[in-house]
Amino acid sequence: SHRYYDRYERPPIPVVVMVFYEALCPDSKYFLTRQLLPTFKVASSIMEVKLAPYGKARTSELDNKVIFDCQHGPAECQANIYHACAAKIIEDPLLRLQVATCMIRDNRLPQDAMHKIHWN
Repeated sequence: SHRYYDRYERPPIPVVVMVFYEALCPDSKYFLTRQLLPTFKVASSIMEVKLAPYGKARTSELDNKVIFDCQHGPAECQANIYHACAAKIIEDPLLRLQVATCMIRDNRLPQDAMHKIHWN
């Protein structure tokens, strides 16, 4: 819904919610699907969500190569990359969060996650 603001009142500045999560983490899955997405749907006018699919991962460098070590193994590192790419290219905030939520619901095979999304 839209709120009327008179000429002396400014719309609220959105609160930035930075979400660090892991693509294969059950707690992250619960948070995105059961808490963040429903909240965003009712409060999107006062919040800006930034997604960081990295969580408890560690980054190092060996022989000029960047190496990611993820809490839930190499598959999670791969899934985090898919999530990061989607978050970067999808401009619409609601769609971005819906895609991340859809991908995290059943993310055992990260390369298949995007194919499970219903793009309607």
